[in-house]
Amino acid sequence: MTLRDQFTDQKQREAEDNSFQSVRKYGLMRFADEAHSRFMADIGAEPTRETRNAYLMQVDYIIDNYGFTAPEAIESVVNHERMRSTKALHELGPAYLQETSSIKEVSPELYAAAMASSAVKPGLDLERQTALLGEDAMSMITTTELFYEEHGRLFQKPYTSAETKALHLTETAEQLEQVRNHTQTQLEENGAIAHSTANFGLSLLTHLSGLQLRPNRSELENQVVENAREIHKALNEQPVAHSNVMFAFPYQEPPEDPDMPPPPTDNDSPTNG
Repeated sequence: MTLRDQFTDQKQREAEDNSFQSVRKYGLMRFADEAHSRFMADIGAEPTRETRNAYLMQVDYIIDNYGFTAPEAIESVVNHERMRSTKALHELGPAYLQETSSIKEVSPELYAAAMASSAVKPGLDLERQTALLGEDAMSMITTTELFYEEHGRLFQKPYTSAETKALHLTETAEQLEQVRNHTQTQLEENGAIAHSTANFGLSLLTHLSGLQLRPNRSELENQVVENAREIHKALNEQPVAHSNVMFAFPYQEPPEDPDMPPPPTDNDSPTNG
């Protein structure tokens, strides 16, 4: 082990010792470790120290935000709700990576990023979270946040890694799927789409138009586009409830079609290394 590796290992151990406080409080460390191993075995991926830390971050998140309950119930919520993007990445990620880069499979770093992304707290104790997940995984997570700030321009850049794009696409696909499901449920139960659901759906459609997906798309990209089209159709054709008033949401001008060719890009210098 090199001196750098020894330093990284020490920082990671210190971060682990100072993390997962709720898991420790309820004596769930061993259970959470075993749950992580079961999850990785279920999806057929190799567990690593970083994926273990990512899984424990999600267990900690559930307890902190929803309270303690039976360990088996916590494991179920983590696996079925918090790991949807990871499962999609495992299933659809390799084909996307092979089509857009020389990468043949999902790396341990990408798995860790996908597993932890929704539990990472941007701007809060970034050094500790980076130590838990590794620099590569944290770089992917923080770069995907920039995609929103730069309206998709960074996503189009050739220096943005295929792994980071794959992470963002799986997360976007999951968000779109949730909006689509909520839309269908709300229409069935209330006869209208909730205003908050409509607003979030529109923000995703606007963001997606800025990504400028490839004309020859992978199954992952097609899943994103299919869900986006269904949401756009619903927002234009179905009523939206707001303050107990039913009205047709005024989305008559659709966001830019993902099938449109990408606009000319500038010659900005790389901002993400």
